[in-house]
Amino acid sequence: METIILPLSLIVINPEYAGAFPPMPGKEYQLLKDNIRLSGMHTPIIVCPTTPLPRGEEQTYTALAGHNRYQIHKELGIMTIRASVAITTEEKISALFDNIYRRQLDAATVARFRAKEALIRRGSQARIIPSLLEVYGNFTADIQDIISKLDEGGQEQLLETMTKATRLKPKRPTHTSVEVSRTDVPIVDPSQTTQALTRKLTEVEEALREEQRSSLQLQNKLARDLESAREARQALEDRIASMKDQVELAESEVNAARLVADERLGRTNGLTDIPPAPFLLLQGLNYAQQLTAHLSLFAAKVPTLNQADAIAAQQALRNITIHLNHLHELLLPTHDGLIAAGRNGKPNKGGTLSLVGES
Repeated sequence: METIILPLSLIVINPEYAGAFPPMPGKEYQLLKDNIRLSGMHTPIIVCPTTPLPRGEEQTYTALAGHNRYQIHKELGIMTIRASVAITTEEKISALFDNIYRRQLDAATVARFRAKEALIRRGSQARIIPSLLEVYGNFTADIQDIISKLDEGGQEQLLETMTKATRLKPKRPTHTSVEVSRTDVPIVDPSQTTQALTRKLTEVEEALREEQRSSLQLQNKLARDLESAREARQALEDRIASMKDQVELAESEVNAARLVADERLGRTNGLTDIPPAPFLLLQGLNYAQQLTAHLSLFAAKVPTLNQADAIAAQQALRNITIHLNHLHELLLPTHDGLIAAGRNGKPNKGGTLSLVGES
């Protein structure tokens, strides 16, 4: 339906149509009025051309739906209103009853209105179908198929056009050439109708193909974005792993520096005050293993040492080697002190630790 702007003065209120609508409660009416005053009317009213129109008078329109909105415009002093124009009988019936069903009606009222709607529709069809059948047989099979798919409004328009067309009579029916009297009503050419429908179908198919192409392009873009996101995630995970290695290396460096500082301050002498226990020894060995591994990784990244640093590093390695050899001798299973400690459960004179369960 076409939507136009109409002056309120051209809208006619049919009491029969207006009375068919249940009255709107006062609170709802006031709320609707406030909304229209603040933000305007969003949904246009529905009207139909008033017929018959007296000659020389301006076209008027009868309100089918939206009587409350029409009345509110009058109360607010808004002299024009947006309206959708119903032309066919189908549009008029739908406009009238759809608006009724939007109200909060009880079941009995809805049933009554539905029965009335069905009665009106049957009357409209009873008026159209016999007349349409009179000219239906004159069409080709493809045009008959098109007509059968039209809704009631389309059939009514076709009937009106064909009825006017069938009134045209040739001046000399006995001659092969036919002269048609002048008229302002065009004759419908079935081939033109078929061509128009074919063009419309082609346009729809092309629009569908374009939609499919757009959808495929969107899918490809999403796939590329997803792959980029995965690569970025992998790069981030690699970066985090590298940073963890750097943190562990830094911790090892700090621990090594702390040990060196403790040794210089003589704090390592305090280890002799700790009661000997196997688990402490194993923990210390495990830590020493990790520390030497980190020192190896760190040394691989250190640039060339100067002579003084190289001498100091070699001296430290010699001292570490001496301590490791001594520790290795203390923990040999064949060491006499270790065997003796295993027998009595006490450290020997050399300070070796007993291994529980060793015999």
